Amino acid sequence: MRKSLIPLSLIIVLVALCFYISWFNIVLLALVLLIILYITLATAVRKLKGKKIKPLLGFPLRLIGILLIAIAASFFIPYSPAVIETGDISAELKYAYETDQEDRKNLKSYTGIFQNEIQSRDELRLDQVKKYYSEGNIKKPLDKFHAAFVYHHSDNSADYEVASKLAAEAA
Repeated sequence: MRKSLIPLSLIIVLVALCFYISWFNIVLLALVLLIILYITLATAVRKLKGKKIKPLLGFPLRLIGILLIAIAASFFIPYSPAVIETGDISAELKYAYETDQEDRKNLKSYTGIFQNEIQSRDELRLDQVKKYYSEGNIKKPLDKFHAAFVYHHSDNSADYEVASKLAAEAA
């Protein structure tokens, strides 16, 4: 019972960390890669020395399994809404910028499964920022900075120009 409780507890803690820290699943993936590198090097050294490999693999393989389960579970954590409507343009631009950056820190954003969702979220944020820009409501330097970042994720060269202009004005 206790042997299965520890890995389960570890999985729960890791998934919770993935939920609260958007980039934590990237750390978990890096750990998996480091453990695989360790296993590869240790196996090569043990083979050269003529020793058994099996005792070496038990714990690292279990740890990889736990990390992969936590990474897979983190893919089910929903994105926060792409835009908000508060009536405060500065708060909305800041929120759009923050969610834009969170989307890019999340490992699931780089899988092909979620690409359409990321693009639609980018379009929602871009539409909101374009509306404020066309109305002339982006005046504060920090608002221009936030808007420039959102404009940067367009696929239109005219939007890149606006992003560059807003970034220069923000600086």
